[in-house]
Amino acid sequence: MITRRRFGAVATGVLGAALFSPRPRHAAGQSGEPEGKIAFIKDGDIWEWSSGDGTERIVEDGNAMDPTWNPRGNILLYARDGGSFSDLIQANPRTGNLRRLTDNESLEEPGSREYVSGCSWALDPCWSAADVVCYVSDAASELGEMELWILDPDDGEAYVAPDDGNEQGPVESVSVDALAVYAVYTVLAAGGEEGGTTYVSMRDLNVGTTYSLIEGPMGAYDPAISPGGAWVVASVRDEAGTSDLWLLNRVEETLVRLTEGEEASNATWSPDGDWIAYLKWEGSGFELKAFPIDPAAGERVGEAKRLVDADSISATSRLSWANP
Repeated sequence: MITRRRFGAVATGVLGAALFSPRPRHAAGQSGEPEGKIAFIKDGDIWEWSSGDGTERIVEDGNAMDPTWNPRGNILLYARDGGSFSDLIQANPRTGNLRRLTDNESLEEPGSREYVSGCSWALDPCWSAADVVCYVSDAASELGEMELWILDPDDGEAYVAPDDGNEQGPVESVSVDALAVYAVYTVLAAGGEEGGTTYVSMRDLNVGTTYSLIEGPMGAYDPAISPGGAWVVASVRDEAGTSDLWLLNRVEETLVRLTEGEEASNATWSPDGDWIAYLKWEGSGFELKAFPIDPAAGERVGEAKRLVDADSISATSRLSWANP
């Protein structure tokens, strides 16, 4: 695991990354422009940036969060905020058809103590290329903590993912590899003498074994695993409280810095693993950007391109990239 102590050593020594400004290089055969479409949340609705059509609203909801495309890029799954609960909603942007996959609202009198305690949350869905969905929910937790769940989007059957019980707190911000073998997520670690923090962890979805991956000086969060599972990009907050993207080689346990002073978050991979999109704070709001990456070497190989200007894009909801 890259711990807070090792992070400092890596940043100033092994990789020289604390003062490193990524130098763009051009990968052979790699397109100069990102392709496909990216779903994001703006003012409670789902919007789409497309390499062909620009930006448009594709699902009008008002309370949408955390959109994720299916493997074919024609159906979305998202969380709908109900105030005291949230449900997972499947949407066809072309037809407007909606299908609710969870039922988390209590049957008690709305506003009552029984109602609030009887409601539950489903958040952060991630739809893998293997047609398996992972998300977090407190529906089965006696302590009301968010746990990792696995969902079959066809029949709506869901169950708590296997877990070795070694995580230090509830989880959020799930990302799944293409084969749905591993999931990475943020762990909200309980506070101690130094207070609470966040770190990035990975879980084997078949047997439940967990592996702590990344800590930062002031926490690590919003991980995204590459389609092939070899790389994990995450936001790491430094001693000054600034968040930037770092890339972890899972096998070698080395970190490479990808952004510098950008307040970067919500990273997501293109389906082919050649690009990373993310949100960057730009004065009046977050803008959507993307840069190319060499999936073999795990190196950034070009300048970041602005896809959507700073606007009221939600930084608390995930991005999701799909083929056209």
